[in-house]
Amino acid sequence: MLYTIENEFFRAVLNDRGAELTQLTAKADGYEIIWSGDPAYWTGHSPLLFPFVGKLKNNGYTYRGKRYEMEKHGFARSTNFAVAEQSADAITLAFDDWKLYEASYPFRYRLSANYQLTQQGLRFTYCAHNLGDEAMVCSLGAHPAINATDARLVFPCAETVDAERFGPDGLRKAEKEPFLYNSAVYPVLPHTFDHDAYTLKGLKSDYVDVHSAASAHVVRVTFGGAPYVGIWAKSGAPYVCIEPWLGLDDAHDHDGELTHKEGVHVVQPGENLSLTLEIQLF
Repeated sequence: MLYTIENEFFRAVLNDRGAELTQLTAKADGYEIIWSGDPAYWTGHSPLLFPFVGKLKNNGYTYRGKRYEMEKHGFARSTNFAVAEQSADAITLAFDDWKLYEASYPFRYRLSANYQLTQQGLRFTYCAHNLGDEAMVCSLGAHPAINATDARLVFPCAETVDAERFGPDGLRKAEKEPFLYNSAVYPVLPHTFDHDAYTLKGLKSDYVDVHSAASAHVVRVTFGGAPYVGIWAKSGAPYVCIEPWLGLDDAHDHDGELTHKEGVHVVQPGENLSLTLEIQLF
């Protein structure tokens, strides 16, 4: 089911499947900020990543001596959420039927996605709340696809940062690749993503502006303090995903033990792990 929220400036459409943002439209001129999901390239729009970000080695993990299977980016993106709260310009979608995925994730939780329109765009918060009486191990991530043709990524300050890349097995390689050297601008070329995504760690910037050759608009995606940012698209596609993550894919040499996984968070009973981002139009 689709839900619509709007204010004087923007209209957003959310899908109960995955609590996914599927459309964000500027009312002034009808400009579409979020990728349409054209299956010729990629059917996604802005999936919520939980309980883990990225690919797990051998498609699973071990926790307290037991083996669990888990798909890439977790199960939240294919889960049906329910409306917890809704107003004209905001909505919260939530899921707490933790027993549904108990065979692949042995924790009790409530997962919510809150979307609030602003004068400049959309603010959204993903939150994982530990309902259990033991610590919960998890990550969260965002994956918004921004409409852009021949995109340029412009950071607010000059960055010197290498990117982690992926091997044929879909896991992070030990070798890194230069991404920016004392520069604030990264051009997205037709073959930039021929070998999958770029994972950035240690950025000084807390946002990036996406410039498109097809529009005078600039779309800003804030990172919300996320320590990792993925940059990805299908090769040659007219969009680019700006993905703030609290976790990341397994490394090639990961031993499979969940508590050893880089980027996981230990959430104590009654506490939350949350990530708040903004998509703004200028």
